[in-house]
Amino acid sequence: NKQLNHVSPQAVRAKTDIILITGNPFITIKKIMDHVNFSTLLIDATNSDNRIKEWQAEARSLKVPVFVLKKQPAFIINNKP
Repeated sequence: NKQLNHVSPQAVRAKTDIILITGNPFITIKKIMDHVNFSTLLIDATNSDNRIKEWQAEARSLKVPVFVLKKQPAFIINNKP
């Protein structure tokens, strides 16, 4: 649909608590943030060490909490209100 090509990303941003980066994609956290409003970033063990370091540095600069599952293979979600 041509109309969707002219809609700003902020107008259609999805919202979620956690984003999982898996499969070593070529994407920046900023690009994800353009399309999704999230509070925590998880990076799993399928990603390369270099890519993980890049994302960790970018997350720090954007003040996004990041958790790397490669070094800590579990993430506990607290569902208390």
